[in-house]
Amino acid sequence: MTTAQSLAVGTKVQFAESKRWWRVRAVSEDNNFVILTSPFNLKKTVQYTIIDNRRGVRGPDDRIFSNGYESDEDINARLSELVAGSISVSKKTSKFVELDIVTVKP
Repeated sequence: MTTAQSLAVGTKVQFAESKRWWRVRAVSEDNNFVILTSPFNLKKTVQYTIIDNRRGVRGPDDRIFSNGYESDEDINARLSELVAGSISVSKKTSKFVELDIVTVKP
């Protein structure tokens, strides 16, 4: 089984509940947080998800209006906020899902 600790930036990931591919964009030094994005072509932006390895879940951040996950600068800023504890993966059960990685490609 693949865990969030074994993911590296640039890796493509697929989760059990969909066929969507996600690209790993950032991993915290302690491997507790992984930020992934997937193109959302309809709106010319990206969807994002964050793996919280401590809790074994993934989901959006806990802000009503996220600060953005489009550019590398945005993602690095969000990763710093996650590590500092100023944002976290949403704790609302309707927002997060169990971490279930089924496929990983380099």
